[in-house]
Amino acid sequence: MVDGDKMENAVGIKIDYLKNRDNPEQVFSAMALYISAYKQYGQLIAQASNDNIEYELRLQDIEKGSIKALLGSIGNGFGSFITKMSSDLMNDLVEIEEIILPEQVDDLAKKQERRMEENTGNISFYINRVEFAKVLKNLSAANELLYKDEKAEIESINPNDNNIVHINTRMRFLGDPDTMFNIKNPMFYHGRDCLDIIKPVNFGDSQWQVRSRTTNRTFMASIMHKEWLRAYQNGEIPLITARYCMIAKIYYEVDQKNKKSPVKNALIVEVLKVVPSNEDQDALL
Repeated sequence: MVDGDKMENAVGIKIDYLKNRDNPEQVFSAMALYISAYKQYGQLIAQASNDNIEYELRLQDIEKGSIKALLGSIGNGFGSFITKMSSDLMNDLVEIEEIILPEQVDDLAKKQERRMEENTGNISFYINRVEFAKVLKNLSAANELLYKDEKAEIESINPNDNNIVHINTRMRFLGDPDTMFNIKNPMFYHGRDCLDIIKPVNFGDSQWQVRSRTTNRTFMASIMHKEWLRAYQNGEIPLITARYCMIAKIYYEVDQKNKKSPVKNALIVEVLKVVPSNEDQDALL
């Protein structure tokens, strides 16, 4: 550490949330996940430098209005470099809405490694792909807690200039960091999704054809929520038309070797509700 844990530079993470929003605890949970992801990323870049650098964050202040955490970094003179690298990562993610394949993680990690080489002249950098995937998963978990009209940003603060980078809150990480780089093991997703019903089943237990609005993938799924299925097939629940989507807890595996039909063993574990199409994003929260 440097000079008794002396702060090197400050970073602000800010969430602009809707006034009087439901589930206010989600805003604080999202902030915790953003901070955790930022800290994980900083430690990962420090480890990749092979220079025995220790990187930490210290809470300096909380600003009112929206919610903004001011964090001081400690990194043996490395803090400002990590701040710049994190800003570049946020820019890399700005157009990405879904990360599920190991190739996507690998491409993003390679960009980080190239930048480290360009900025230092060193060619020995390697970013652990599994740990990097965990950073992305934490970012995604934070994003999922925000409503579609809420925003988040990271600000690097120094005496000469402040740089603000907006976080792409639409980005979703749907893979499993611990298995996605082992091609012998299928990746899996277990969580909420909004499903368009392409081909319902009015009798029996055959699979339904659905399309995920999160991934735009079409696949066959078995409905395990038998009580809901029985009520739907008995006419107790109105038909789901194109104007509606099903909010459900789902499970599926991703076959990395099958690019045309990667989704398999899909299960609709629980049907939570059916909502109008324009409410699908908020309904996922």
